[in-house]
Amino acid sequence: MVTADEVRAKYPQLRTDDVLGASFCPTDGFVDPYSAMTGFTQWALEHGAQIWRDTEVTGLKIQSGRIASVATSKGEISTHIVVNAAGAWAAQIAKLAGVDLPVQPLRRMLVPTEPFDGFPRSAPMIIDMSNGFHFRPEEWVFCWPGTIRRDARLQD
Repeated sequence: MVTADEVRAKYPQLRTDDVLGASFCPTDGFVDPYSAMTGFTQWALEHGAQIWRDTEVTGLKIQSGRIASVATSKGEISTHIVVNAAGAWAAQIAKLAGVDLPVQPLRRMLVPTEPFDGFPRSAPMIIDMSNGFHFRPEEWVFCWPGTIRRDARLQD
């Protein structure tokens, strides 16, 4: 955890009048969604899950307050356990079970820029929680398979 005063001292370029505190982890902001998805998928398959790809959920059958089956574009699946992995469509699937899931997908935009000398490239990922704007200087580099290292080519 980092105090607001520490943020102000380390990054005087930031407007910090509304900063109460911060957290810092040098690997924040790095994710490999494909590897995460394949890892979860492999674990699930190894533990008995069945995955039907390219299959649309069209309904859920509820009996005695529990899911009894899932209607899909490829037929009905009898089950009492369902993992809602529909991502941006998760709220629509939850609604089929009578659950209000407050998931609202947001369109995001990634804007890469050239490095500039006005802000240190060693800075961590910074997020403005009031509007969701975030940025991460590129001193940290994602390295396969899932490791993070500091890019020695970049200097402050």
